[in-house]
Amino acid sequence: MLVLRFANESRGSRGAVTSPARVREPKVITEQMTALCAESKRTGTKFALGALDALQWLINGGAGPLTGDAAQKPVTVRDVVHELAAAEAAIYGRRPTQRDYARGVEHALMWAQYATAAPPVPPQDAQDRQERMKRRTPG
Repeated sequence: MLVLRFANESRGSRGAVTSPARVREPKVITEQMTALCAESKRTGTKFALGALDALQWLINGGAGPLTGDAAQKPVTVRDVVHELAAAEAAIYGRRPTQRDYARGVEHALMWAQYATAAPPVPPQDAQDRQERMKRRTPG
């Protein structure tokens, strides 16, 4: 049973930091996880893997994708902020090997919380349009 707070639910009396993270509907997150799984298998990018790990963590709890810190289900706002801080540190820090993975984690968590409209993997029709445009562009 998914207990994360969705956009249409009220907060109640819990504190903002210890409240469950407000995220997109389960169906939308599940569709994105399916797309990320396919993208990860197709391209093998660390970005897609990081984004997939972040969404799985957001839904299931457990060890954070970057921090490794345990989060119970439902994942709280504090947990998400902690992972986002770790992503920022990895992206702008001295470890270039984790940057793409951390960018995937950051983007997925921001998207899941409505902080950005663009999903980690664009819908298939948008990808198809991009591919057609690449083929038309000389060079």
